Amino acid sequence: MLQNIRARRLALAVAIACATLCCASTASAGKTRNVILVIADGVRWQEVFTGADLTLINEEQKKMYWHDDPNVRRQKLFPFLWETVAAHGQIYGNQNKGSVVQVTNTMWFSYPGYNEMSTGAADPRIDSNEYGPNPNVTVFEWLNTRPGFAGKVEVFATWATFADIFNGARSRRDAGRCQ
Repeated sequence: MLQNIRARRLALAVAIACATLCCASTASAGKTRNVILVIADGVRWQEVFTGADLTLINEEQKKMYWHDDPNVRRQKLFPFLWETVAAHGQIYGNQNKGSVVQVTNTMWFSYPGYNEMSTGAADPRIDSNEYGPNPNVTVFEWLNTRPGFAGKVEVFATWATFADIFNGARSRRDAGRCQ
């Protein structure tokens, strides 16, 4: 059960990341100027797609976030996600509608999941959140080597382990940064 919850949380993180990527800022002539990937770890897909869970909220929260219609309820709980991101991008992971997003690694926790999300492939060697520097090149590191993008790729994160996941030491050598 706990592994299933963790997998779903990671799947939701991927769904939000995909939605955010699709909502990237664009310039005239349809050229992408900025791609901003935002990942919310630990958010349940059920709340994103159906709003507040009546069994988890108190009376005051019920007044603020409850509505009988799940589409209204989800917008009350995540207004920016539904009024901006969904309106200008794509959101994946609504399992009630068959949009199942899952990782393929067998670990179902943070580092292996973020590696898979940022490289496009699971790596069975990464079996701990304390694994150390990622041996795999992420899409951000690769993009930083492309003409016109060198030195323009940034990763900002709140968890110190992201410096390993995005291999900040190797990325800095290639003119990118992981902070």
